Amino acid sequence: MDEVLTRVCSRCGVSKPLNDFNNDKSRPSGKQSRCKLCQKIGREEFKKMNPDYFSNYREENRSILREKNR
Repeated sequence: MDEVLTRVCSRCGVSKPLNDFNNDKSRPSGKQSRCKLCQKIGREEFKKMNPDYFSNYREENRSILREKNR
C-alpha cells in the first residue's frame, strides 16, 4: 500500500511534501491543512492588520500570564 508523501496546501494550492506541514493530532491525516509558509504569511498579515492586538491582550490578561509563566 502506497503512503501519501505530499499534501496540497489549502491556501496556496501547491502540492508540497509532508515535512512542509505542521503536525495536528486532531486531524485524520495528522497534519494541518495550510503549509508552514502560508501560516507564517497569515500571522504576518494578522499582525499588520491588528498592530495593537498582542499588547492589548498582554495588558488585559497580565495576572493570567504571570501565573502561566511561574
